[in-house]
Order: sequence, then C-alpha cells, then structure tokens
Amino acid sequence: MESFLAKLERAREHLQCLEMEAGVWIRTKPYGLADEPDPDPPEDAVPPGAYRGRIRITRVDDVPDHLSLLIGDCAHNLRSALDHLALALARSYIPNMTTEQANNSAFPIFYSRAMKATEERERIGCIDPTAQTFIKGLQPHLRGNAFRADPLWQIHELDRLDKHQVLNLCVGHSEYVGITKTDDWNIANGGLGLVYLHVTPGELIADAIFARYIAMTIDPNREVKMDPTLKPEVAFARGGPAQLEPVIPTLAGLCDFVRDGLIAPLSKYL
Repeated sequence: MESFLAKLERAREHLQCLEMEAGVWIRTKPYGLADEPDPDPPEDAVPPGAYRGRIRITRVDDVPDHLSLLIGDCAHNLRSALDHLALALARSYIPNMTTEQANNSAFPIFYSRAMKATEERERIGCIDPTAQTFIKGLQPHLRGNAFRADPLWQIHELDRLDKHQVLNLCVGHSEYVGITKTDDWNIANGGLGLVYLHVTPGELIADAIFARYIAMTIDPNREVKMDPTLKPEVAFARGGPAQLEPVIPTLAGLCDFVRDGLIAPLSKYL
C-alpha cells in the first residue's frame, strides 16, 4: 500500500475508535437537566391559564481527555498523508530526486498569503507541472477571509494545535430535546397540551436555558413534570478550527476530502 493511503487508513482507524469512545461517554448521560417553571418567560401570546416552563442544564461533565488525543491522532495522520502524497508525486515525476529535494518535499497549505516562488520550488517543484497547478488552486488563501472553512486549513490547524499548543478541546453539543411522559407530568390531552417548545441548540453550559415551553395543564394548581433528555455530541471548542461543529462528521468529511478531493484527482500523476 502506498504510504499516503496507509496514513489515510490510519486516520480512519482513529476516527472509528473516537466514535466508539465518544458513544461510551455519551451513554453515561454526561449532563443534568431541570424541568422547572419559567420565571422569565418570553413575550408570547398564550392561552389563558397556560403553564410556562423551561429546561435548564444543571451540570455538564468534562469531555474525557483521551477523546482529544484521538482527535489529534486522526488529524495528524491526515496531515501526514498529504506530505506522503506530495513526495510520492515528486518521485513519480523525478525518480532520481536528490536527498535535499526529498527532504524539502511537502504538501503546501497557505491560508494568509500565497506561496513565494522559493517555497513553491522547494515543496512541490519536483511534481508534474499540471499537478502543481492543481495543488496551488486548492490553497485556502484563495478563499480570502473564508479560509477557516477550508478543509485543508482545518487539517493543518487541527494538527498544528495538537502538536504545538493545546489538545483539541471539545465540548458537549446538542440540537435536540426529547420529552418522556411521567406519571404526574400534568399536560392535558395526553400530551397534545404541549402547545409550544423552543429549543436553543448549541454548546452545553451549566445553568444555560436549553428550552422553553408552554403547556395546557390537567390541574392548573400543579407544575408540569416531564423527563427531558438530550442527544449530545462531541464538538470542537470555541476559538479553534470548526468551532462547535460535531467532531465525528467533521473528521469523516476531512477524510473523504483527502481521498476524493486530493488522492483521486492526483492519482493520474503517480
């Protein structure tokens, strides 16, 4: 197997392990919720006598450190796959590369500026000129201020942060709230009395209000009692690449990009 394919396969293995380990953590129900009266309800027109409640996050457990390690391992193998691909392309075009040429070979990722001529010559100067043009056309800097959404930059930055600064910290994230009927939930018409439910998806933060609702009650003298649940995911932390994006589908997309967006079109030059 070509080394760049082996690196890509290794990245997917780390991703599969991450998905399994994240599932184990999520099944521990790493959050707490309170279903309580809403002391500060929104200004909505509601039926007379309706109950206004809210679902508040009471605790959020820290995401286990080993999940961050797996994220870094996946990103590093993706970044390494790119460099291995660049060297394979160079050796296919110039079989008798010098040691210096081989040592300087690298897959360029420039996001704040274009490559200088000397940088281009060192990194990809031994590659087929048409393949060079293709690689230069993928550079994140061509997207201007939108470079942070570029998959090449995300691979580069995730790897850089993991190697040189901090682990890729992640947070709990959810876009869903489920409601389970309890013996005393006190909602009229078998639950049809739940006339309004507004979820505020995003980062799970202790004491944040995750949802507000309005319900018609069976007994107006009692509170509504439900059993709310979330579907949390592991997401990238604020301030970094792909912030608050779910980790597993994001990394899966980056793996697919390396395979379909780079290896497949460049394979004709190998």
